[in-house]
Amino acid sequence: MAYDLLTFSTHLDADVRLIALRARDAEPLFSLIDANRAHLREWLPFLDDAQDATDTQRFILDASRRADEGRGMAAAVWDRGTLAGVIGLMDISQRNRNAEIGYWLGAEHQGRGLMTRACAALVSYAQGGGRLLLEGG
Repeated sequence: MAYDLLTFSTHLDADVRLIALRARDAEPLFSLIDANRAHLREWLPFLDDAQDATDTQRFILDASRRADEGRGMAAAVWDRGTLAGVIGLMDISQRNRNAEIGYWLGAEHQGRGLMTRACAALVSYAQGGGRLLLEGG
């Protein structure tokens, strides 16, 4: 793979960044999930698997392993220094040059186009140089 999914990072503007999830993100990620359970439950079947920061730590470690293997990645969406959501590539197939994109955003961060811009940035990154074709998820 011509890019490093483990170190993915990009600025969308002065306030918003996408950064590959790191171990130190476990606590803020759990807090965001916990505060948004009712909002996220409809779309995230794994939601009840996240009962504490240890569970989100496992998710982050799994995402890092998939990134290292070139099979996927997960990035935090940071809005003005606050974790706002997660976006990622899933089921990357180098052979077929495709992947799925998945994402979620905390309710308080919706309505400003953050995820629209995050998706555009991730699609541009993944498709750069004709590397991957993406399917919405």
